[in-house]
Formats: sequence, C-alpha cells, structure tokens
Amino acid sequence: MVEKGAVSAYIKLLRSTDELVQINAIAFLQVMAFSDEPLLQTIIKEGAIQPLVRILNTKSTFSTKARKSALGAIESLCFSSKNSVNILMSHRFLDRLLFLLRGNEVSLKESAVKSVLLLRGTSEEAMKAMGDAGFMSELLTLLDANCFRIREMTAEALSGMLKVPRNKRRFMEEDSNTSRILQLLDPKENKLGDSRFLLSILLTLTNSNSGRKKIAISSHLENLERLAEAEVMEAKKIIKKLSTNRFRSILNGIWNTQV
Repeated sequence: MVEKGAVSAYIKLLRSTDELVQINAIAFLQVMAFSDEPLLQTIIKEGAIQPLVRILNTKSTFSTKARKSALGAIESLCFSSKNSVNILMSHRFLDRLLFLLRGNEVSLKESAVKSVLLLRGTSEEAMKAMGDAGFMSELLTLLDANCFRIREMTAEALSGMLKVPRNKRRFMEEDSNTSRILQLLDPKENKLGDSRFLLSILLTLTNSNSGRKKIAISSHLENLERLAEAEVMEAKKIIKKLSTNRFRSILNGIWNTQV
C-alpha cells in the first residue's frame, strides 16, 4: 500500500471537507504508523503535521470529535521525536493547544491537558516553549477545574514544568502563584485529594532563597505545616528547608529591613 502512494493519499484526505473522511484518514494513518518507525517518518516527511494542526485552528469549525482525533494523532505521531516536535512547534501548535485549554468543552480541555503532560516529557526545550507561551498561568487556573482528571493531570504537568529554572523564575514573579499552591493544600480548597504534585511544586520552589521566602511569608503557610504535623513526608521536607539556621537568618534580615 505504501508503494502505491497510500501515505500521500491519506494525508490529502486530512484536508477533506468531509469530517468523517478526515477522522477515518487520521485513524488509518495512526494504524499505519503503529510499531513501524520508518513508516512513521514517511508520514511526517509527507506533511501530515500541518493538516492535523489545522484541524485545531481557533478559527475553524471542526467538531469536538475531529479535534480530539487530530490531537490524539499528533501525540502518537509526533511526541516520540524531537524533530517532529520542532516541526509541530513551527506550525503554531502551542497556540492551538492554549486555545483548547481555554475553551468550554470539558472533554477537549481534558485532551489538551493530556497533550501538555505528554509534551512536557519530550524535552526541556518543549517545557521552556510552553513556559514562554503562557501555559503556567493557564494550568494554575485549571487546578480549580470541576473535572478531577483535569486537575490531576494539570498538577502533574505544572510540577514537571517548574523543574526548568526559567519556568520556575517566571512562576515566582507573581507572589500570588506560590500562595495559591499553598492555599490549595487546605482540605476545604484541595479538590485533588492527593497533594503530592502540589507538594512537589513547593519542594521545587524551595531550591532558591526567593522561593523559600515566598512560602515562609505566605498567609497560607499553616496548610503546609498541618500536613507536616500529619507526617506527610514531602511537607516535612519543605518545612525542614524553611527551618535551616541560614535561611532563618536571611529571612530575619529581610524582616528587619522592612520594619
């Protein structure tokens, strides 16, 4: 089939005005590429990425089903290769992804968060690009989403992105960001149930004096202290970092200059 130009034919069908034809073409290309790396590369070289990203276009009228199909195909075809991810970025994929994150369709939003989570794992450059594009503020907002799965994946994605120093610095530029993470540790606020990714975020922030200071002076610090008292290991680690003599001296110096 490949010799007969099946790849080119199905890529052309991605541009069809018939949505059902598009969805079937997307599915068939994924089946063709499954466990066949040379064929996967052929699909990429033949230009499958651009029409797939086009389906996610903010100005398009494609259905939720078509968008989810395109997003799933992008994940399976592109996320395993740094070169494919670079091509994806050049077609403004991050703009499309942000559009889906900000939309009202819950199932699409969930698919978009999943893509963010997977894209985060492809490379540090991808995480930097998402940080530069404004993903962190959007993810912080989604920690309040009604859907548990969205909240869980969002917390995990944000936790990973903050391990990149540039992203961490940008996140800490807004004092309210750190305070919001601490606020979410309150049992009344925490919709996650499991606080491990929130604590992972805070633990990452404690790697700098600035991060430790923001945590220490937050009005929501008691939520973290409560978890430490309950013998939650990650919370205890964070409190320990806030309690070192050197950091206390730095913090006291800051407080004294403000008096």
